[in-house]
Amino acid sequence: MRRYGVKNPNTEALKAYKDQGIEFYICGQNLGFFNLPAKDLAPEIDISISAKTALITLDQLGYTYMNVKED
Repeated sequence: MRRYGVKNPNTEALKAYKDQGIEFYICGQNLGFFNLPAKDLAPEIDISISAKTALITLDQLGYTYMNVKED
């Protein structure tokens, strides 16, 4: 509620996904770059040192990166 004055509409979905074992990460460097305090994140979101760190670690665990950006 801090940023827009309304409840985050994604909170319930994040909780449901987290309960099913899905993990959420955000890039710590972006938090700093955009001056976003960690206390404003949903508790279901973990902070990675960097996006690259998370991607490399997850790759080593057998996950695959899939770019869903449309060109």
